[in-house]
Amino acid sequence: MYEEILKDLKTEFGKKRILSTSDIAPYIDKSPAAQYQIRKRKGFPYPIKKMGGLYQISIYDFAKWLAEEAEPQKAAPVPQIAATKKKAVQHRGVSLGKTLFAFAATIEGLHLQVDFLSDLYRELEEIELDKVTPKQIGGRNKPPL
Repeated sequence: MYEEILKDLKTEFGKKRILSTSDIAPYIDKSPAAQYQIRKRKGFPYPIKKMGGLYQISIYDFAKWLAEEAEPQKAAPVPQIAATKKKAVQHRGVSLGKTLFAFAATIEGLHLQVDFLSDLYRELEEIELDKVTPKQIGGRNKPPL
């Protein structure tokens, strides 16, 4: 299996013997950013080295790891479940009444905000309209105060 995978990788990458995190991303379904998080938690199952400021892996180590992953895992024996197992406790979560009460309080707060902003808008509009000169009163200009 290892030889086949190595051959495929060499076909894919040519003479390249060191692969970057971007190179291996499609093979492991992890973006370089996700690989960074895995490295940070020390969870990489294969050796990865920092070279020239970039994290890279040998094509041989990567092929070996892919071959190990491709081998069928031996199934662990299923433990027998005892007949006297306790029933799992289910939590019901937040009650619907509390949720509805919270929504009602939120809606009431939003109504108050809308009323306030509507009043503020009307006041500001009135102030702006008072600034407009000259105002027409009965066909004549209103004298400035």
